Amino acid sequence: MKKKVGILTITDYGNYGNRLQNYATQEILKGKGFEVTTVKSRVGNQIEKSFKEKLKEFRPNDISRIIKNRMNNKKHAEVKSERYSKFVKFSKDNIKETPYTVTEEAIPSDIDQQFDYFVTGSDQVWNPNYRKGSGIDFLTFASKEKRIALSPSFGISTIPSEYRNKYSKMIEEMAHLSVREEAGAKIIKELTNREAEVLVDPTLVLEEVEWKKLSKKPNIISDKKYLLTYFLGPIAEKTQAFLDKVSSEKNLEIIYLHDLKRSPSYYSVDPSEFLYLIDHAELFCTDSFHGSIFSIVFKTPFVVCDRIENSELKMSSRIDTLLKKFSLSERHESQSLGLSVEEVLELNTSHIEDVLIKEREQYINYIDKALV
Repeated sequence: MKKKVGILTITDYGNYGNRLQNYATQEILKGKGFEVTTVKSRVGNQIEKSFKEKLKEFRPNDISRIIKNRMNNKKHAEVKSERYSKFVKFSKDNIKETPYTVTEEAIPSDIDQQFDYFVTGSDQVWNPNYRKGSGIDFLTFASKEKRIALSPSFGISTIPSEYRNKYSKMIEEMAHLSVREEAGAKIIKELTNREAEVLVDPTLVLEEVEWKKLSKKPNIISDKKYLLTYFLGPIAEKTQAFLDKVSSEKNLEIIYLHDLKRSPSYYSVDPSEFLYLIDHAELFCTDSFHGSIFSIVFKTPFVVCDRIENSELKMSSRIDTLLKKFSLSERHESQSLGLSVEEVLELNTSHIEDVLIKEREQYINYIDKALV
C-alpha cells in the first residue's frame, strides 16, 4: 500500500507560481511512489477582516479611491471572474486537494491519522507578513515525526521580534528541515542552531519535458513574435523605456500579462497558458520569482527586475539565491539594462542543465532521507 503524503502550502487561485509549485511538489512525490493530496488551508492574510476592523482602518480620503476602484472593478469584473474560474479549473484538473479546508479554528480531529507524512512548502509559507506565523504552516497539528519542511520560504531576511519565540519552537519541532533560500537557512541557524538544507524550488526539479506537456497555447495569441512581461508590482520608468526599445528594434509585440489596462485579453490566461507564453517569448521581463524560474527551465532570455513600492513583496533574497546558483547574475536589471538589445536576447544556457541535474539530485536525496 502506498504511503500517503499531505502537502501544506498556500492554496489560492490567483498566482501562477503558487499553483505551479504546488503541482510540481505533487508530481515529484508521486514519482517517488507516494499517494499525494494537498490539504487546503486558509490562514493569515487569506482570512477576511471583519467589517469592524475595516471600519477602524477607514480614512475620509479613501472615498475617491473606493469610488475609482469600484468603477474599475465593475469594468473588469468579468475578466477577473474568468481568471479565477480558470485557476480553479486548473487546480481541479491537475492537483488532488482535500474536500475540506483547514483553518486555525477548524482542523479535522483525525487529520494526523489520514496521512503518513506532511510536507510544508514551497512558496512563502513561513513569511509572517502573509501567514502571520500560523501553526498550520509548521504542521503543529501533526505528530512531530511526520513534519517535513520541503523547501519552504520565509520570503524575508529577518523574523520580526514578535514572532521569534514562536518560530523557534515550531521550527525546532520539525522532523526534517530544508529551505528554499540561503537567507532562510541563516534564520533557522540563528533561531534554533539547527542546520537546514537549501533546496531549489520544486518547479526546477520537475523536468522541462513535463512542463511542456502541461503547457497550452492560448487561443488569443497571434503569430507575431512577442516580448512578454509579468510584473506584480509597478513597472519602473527605466524598465518601460527598455521594453519600448527592445520592442521597437526587434518589431516585437509587448504582452503585459498582468495588466488589465494594456493587455486585458491576456489577464485571464491560466497556469498552463502562462507556461506556453514564457516558453515561446523572444524575451521575458518580470519581477516574479517563479517567472524567473520558468525562464531558466525553458531557457528563454529574461530580465528580472526589483519589485518596487510594496516592501512586503520584495524578493531580493530569493532572486539572489536563484541567479547565483545558475551563474546568471547578468540577468538582473542592474546589469541587463545596460547591455545592447542583441546581448539581452542571447542567453548562455550551456551550463544550466548541469546545475539542474545537481540540484535535482540533492532535492530527491532529501526526500529519500525525510520520507522513509
